[in-house]
Amino acid sequence: MTHNVVTDTLFLHVRADDNSSTDEPTPEVKYAAIGIGIGVFLSICFIAVKLCMIKRHMFDNEPSDESVRRSFTQQK
Repeated sequence: MTHNVVTDTLFLHVRADDNSSTDEPTPEVKYAAIGIGIGVFLSICFIAVKLCMIKRHMFDNEPSDESVRRSFTQQK
C-alpha cells in the first residue's frame, strides 16, 4: 500500500507526451558544453600557476655573484 502511494506521489507530474523540447537543444548538451568550458578554463589556469611557481622557484634558487663570492671566501 505505501509503495503505491510513494510511487504515485513521485510520478504524479511525469508526462512523456510533451513534444515542445524538439525545438530547442537538449539541456544535457548545453550543460555539458558549459562544463567542458569551465574545465578547460580551470586546467589552463592551473597550468599557468604551476609554470609561474616553477619559474619563481628557479629564479629564487639561481646563485648570484655575491653568494658565489661568499661561499668561495668561506672555503679559504
